[in-house]
Amino acid sequence: MARDFRFRKRLIVGTLGILILADLGLGAYSWQSTRQQTSPLKRLESEKNQYKWLKADVERAEQIRDGIPAVQADCDRFEKSLPLASAGYSAIEGGIGELARKAGLRVDTLGFKEKPVADHPLIEVQIEAAVSGNYPSLAHFVNNLQKSQGLFIVDEMTLTAQNQPVAAGHLRVNLHLRTFFRTA
Repeated sequence: MARDFRFRKRLIVGTLGILILADLGLGAYSWQSTRQQTSPLKRLESEKNQYKWLKADVERAEQIRDGIPAVQADCDRFEKSLPLASAGYSAIEGGIGELARKAGLRVDTLGFKEKPVADHPLIEVQIEAAVSGNYPSLAHFVNNLQKSQGLFIVDEMTLTAQNQPVAAGHLRVNLHLRTFFRTA
């Protein structure tokens, strides 16, 4: 029984010792952190720097806001530069055919699919084209397509197998393109 009491006494004293050490450690940490707090001058300097950054952000936002009318005018000019839907298909078909011919490619198929653009008087036209020729001709065609006066967005190019035997280096590629037409 006396032995059990001594064990409990040691356990309680040991636990109290650990708690006192933990309390002293936290007190030292708290004291150290209060000592490291910045002086009023350093705090003022820090707040001045923060003010400069916030002021620069506000000035940049004001520049953006002031530039919105010019951006809107550019967007309107761009929309007006797009071809009308009534005449756009023949222009695209002729343009792609001409670019392919100049590059030395053959246009095997050319298809169109329309999708209206929300909140704009525009139609997005998805173009599916299959062209065949050699690699340099294909690279030349894509380069000229992107440099052409018309707006063509090349979404995907897929190399496809050919059903008939062809000369070495001859490729058949499916192109998924997009362009836009005005509706009014």
